[in-house]
Amino acid sequence: MKKIKCKVCGTRFVGTKEALYLATEKTAVLTALTTPAKAFECFDCPKCGCQNAVNVRMAAVMDSGDEEDEADG
Repeated sequence: MKKIKCKVCGTRFVGTKEALYLATEKTAVLTALTTPAKAFECFDCPKCGCQNAVNVRMAAVMDSGDEEDEADG
């Protein structure tokens, strides 16, 4: 298992699936209406409690099925 190093206190810890949570970036109201907020996968340091963002979470793309209809027709 890969260890995460806290960006504040330097403590190394293992990020477990149970401790993982998503945090979103706050944006201005006008920006929020036109673009989705960035989501980050985060863990809290067990020693100092600081939030450590380890990955940017991309939005899921939903398959509409339109490609199949075009290929059949």
